[in-house]
Amino acid sequence: MHAPYIPNATFGELIAFYLMRLLSVVVRVLFYCLNILHYRNSQKAEYLADYLGSRVSGTAAFIAMNDRIGVMYNNNHKVQNCINRNLQTPEEIIPEIVAEFEQVPDIEYERVKKLGERELHSLDAAHPPTHYRNELLHRFPAEAMHEFTDEENRAMNIEISVHISKLGQS
Repeated sequence: MHAPYIPNATFGELIAFYLMRLLSVVVRVLFYCLNILHYRNSQKAEYLADYLGSRVSGTAAFIAMNDRIGVMYNNNHKVQNCINRNLQTPEEIIPEIVAEFEQVPDIEYERVKKLGERELHSLDAAHPPTHYRNELLHRFPAEAMHEFTDEENRAMNIEISVHISKLGQS
């Protein structure tokens, strides 16, 4: 740091300038520390959300969902292709994505899983690596609170289908 060029600055103004500079460093350090605490708290929240989700759906189903999301994330070009093909008929996007990923072989799931373990992939900066999230779920297994029958599932799909047509409209 060097003094600003102020030709008519008094000694008091220069001291005030450097005190403000010092104060700004303190504020910057506090901001950095709060950022770290916020990041750690958001990571903790993700683990808690996973645990609560696994209590609703069951551990095995939740881990399977994490694996499916990982495969979709690593093959996002397939999702984008489904979206591009159905821009005029948005109600067909979700069924086509489901059909596309039902055809993914088990070996792709294993490949993505091993890649995630090796490179500690996460969905974004706020999420811990999926491998760690699944590991935690394995340590605290939970049974599903409710399993839907085929009839209940069909009824929910009918109820949701009314709103799917609005998917492409903004």
